Amino acid sequence: MTASKSAHQQHIHQRVGQLTADPAYFRKVYRYTFVAGKEPEQRALALDNAIEFWRVLFTAPGRPWRTASHDWLTLWTTFLEEKWTRTVNRDMWNQLLEFATRTLEDDTLAFWSEDGAWPSVIDEFVAWCRTRGIGAGAGAGGAMETES
Repeated sequence: MTASKSAHQQHIHQRVGQLTADPAYFRKVYRYTFVAGKEPEQRALALDNAIEFWRVLFTAPGRPWRTASHDWLTLWTTFLEEKWTRTVNRDMWNQLLEFATRTLEDDTLAFWSEDGAWPSVIDEFVAWCRTRGIGAGAGAGGAMETES
């Protein structure tokens, strides 16, 4: 028996809604996107393709990467377009999801440590943010300094 068109539509709407509501499902779709998005013989995604996938995944109806203080997706893509020229490997792809999740919980970036195991591109992104006054310990315009 073949499913009807409306049953297919209902299933798709349910899955799309699940992207925002179910973090485990979003993670599964996110990780699959890397595998499906790269060329079969390649080990990494082209940067421009990765950016487009992030724009789809990290906006509605996916899981928006935005807090009350910052549009992290725009910051991330701007940083990459200014500073990054390499491809996106699986580790960078997967760790960005972890980083994005952490920024949604703590947009001061206090969770980040230079001794952490983040990929260097994320370390560079945090430094880039801090020069723009974003995050704990940010440079000019960031954390308030007091005189003793």
